[in-house]
Amino acid sequence: MEEKTKIKKPLKRSLILGSVFTVVILCLTVESIGISIFRGTIQSNYETYIQDLLNFTMTAIDADDLEQCIETLTPSEKYNKLQKLLNTIKETHEIDSIYIILPLSTEKKDNMMNIMAGVSEYERNNMPENITHLGKLTGETYPPETVSLYQSGMNRRKRVTFFRTNFKKFNDSYIGVKPILNSRGIPIALLCVDIAMSELKNSIADFALLNLIGLILSSGILLFVIIRWLKKHIILPINALEESISNYAADAHDAKTSSELTLIKPEIIHSHDEIESLADSIVLMSEDLKTYMESMLNASSKVENLKKYINQVDELTFKDTLTSVKNKMAYEKAKKRLDWDIINHNAKLSLVMADLNYSKNINETYGHEYGDSYIQKACKMICNTFQHSPVYRIGGDEFLVITENEDLTNCKTLVETLKKEASITYNDNALQPWEKISLAIGVAYYNESLDSSIDDIFKRAHKEMIKDKALSKSL
Repeated sequence: MEEKTKIKKPLKRSLILGSVFTVVILCLTVESIGISIFRGTIQSNYETYIQDLLNFTMTAIDADDLEQCIETLTPSEKYNKLQKLLNTIKETHEIDSIYIILPLSTEKKDNMMNIMAGVSEYERNNMPENITHLGKLTGETYPPETVSLYQSGMNRRKRVTFFRTNFKKFNDSYIGVKPILNSRGIPIALLCVDIAMSELKNSIADFALLNLIGLILSSGILLFVIIRWLKKHIILPINALEESISNYAADAHDAKTSSELTLIKPEIIHSHDEIESLADSIVLMSEDLKTYMESMLNASSKVENLKKYINQVDELTFKDTLTSVKNKMAYEKAKKRLDWDIINHNAKLSLVMADLNYSKNINETYGHEYGDSYIQKACKMICNTFQHSPVYRIGGDEFLVITENEDLTNCKTLVETLKKEASITYNDNALQPWEKISLAIGVAYYNESLDSSIDDIFKRAHKEMIKDKALSKSL
């Protein structure tokens, strides 16, 4: 009996200690995976959020006008409008600051020039000394190593650069910068957006705390169940259960998604006693941990709000507000794909350019309201004709259609149909002048021997459109 007692005590102690160790490793693994996934998701969305703000703001900047303001240190009308936009963005978005700055040198003093910065209503009323003025030098505000980061952003051309700064005069910030290029492609200043790192840290800390509390509670229940029911020492089922938990911990360590965190009860445990109940409880608890981890990640309101906002900014960025078709920025984006197809000799397309005749006369004679109606009706006619192709408004009264596949095959017929529809309205004396559509149309098909880029096709289509416009005005 004494010999059996000596055997039972070490077994019980080793089983309890092993179970505690396994559960702790499991909790730490799940905790680290959860925090890692959450941190990566939050940081990625912050970068997307900053990049979309920069791209959206860039659409409102006249770089040549801003360059003139920097050279003369005199604000223009466009400068003042841009200042109002930055103020609105600062007031309505969850950012620390949005500003335009010009790196000058890496000296300790006066190494940066302030161009403008968004100011909230609170700052205007309570902190007027913090308001930035055009041409104001920054003194010793920026350390040389920080200025070097901004200068590297100036050299990235159209790309957004992200970096983190933490110096005593400012909060720990995550910064995105994008160079402002003039019409010659030369960077003249940096557009910058700062977000406090404290927001990112607080989000991660809140998630980690909630996750840790849940894991502690779950592991406490799990350990209680293990200690309560480890009264019968059946070595084989216990070893099998311990091995299953260890495998689960190893799998959890390498898991990339919560769906991989699954614990399966060993087939050897069918004793219908405390051992099997323990195994069932562990499996159930692992499912609870998995569900808890999924719910915490999916329930992040900040991530969801950021996604919604990003979608709204994308829509504003690439959609023409008057006609609801794609805008010139959307065309610039499409050009990258088409140029890649041309480089790889996979391009099959044509460009149809349509320019509205007499739109200036309608605007001057009847007003912009009817001028806009004229543009909208012409756009609708183009869209109804080219139903399978993207339509872009690339100028005030200029539209571009990229035809591929079915519309490319029928391009000639579709162009004739469009001209016929426009001619019917133009010759209908019952219609008002802004209801009579007159179009000058140019078409250019991709020719491998002539075209090295989409711009080559565009130039030929534009040339054909100019010919058609001259012909229509001569009739």
